Amino acid sequence: MAPSGTTSSATGTRASKACPETVMFLRYEEMLADPVGAVRELARFLGVPFTAAEEEAGSPAEIVKLCSIDTMRGLEANSKGESGGKFIKFPHQSFFRKGVAGDWRNHMTPEMARRIDAIVQDKLQGSGLTFASSTGLAAV
Repeated sequence: MAPSGTTSSATGTRASKACPETVMFLRYEEMLADPVGAVRELARFLGVPFTAAEEEAGSPAEIVKLCSIDTMRGLEANSKGESGGKFIKFPHQSFFRKGVAGDWRNHMTPEMARRIDAIVQDKLQGSGLTFASSTGLAAV
């Protein structure tokens, strides 16, 4: 997460290191691997860490459950109706895919993936961030 208006990944990384209390980077793959830990980390970052009583009651896990892709996909507001403009309409359900890392492989060709990898690598150049490319982990 970065403050609105941040346009450079390198600037964001420097800001995150200089002011970790105001800039947080959270990778999707990391959230999938440990969603409860990610919710705890986000709560601490926002200045509202879970209390011992909330932890004991299972609040972090409950938040993960309430915010899961399956729960969001199942809400009537997200499963019915359409969004879009005057000429093109998209069913609300089209905004939800599998919610798993790597599903892009089912929607892009290898050439598309290579092009996106090149763009991401260019944009992150010098930032110190890494990303999972279509050919493995890429450091930039």
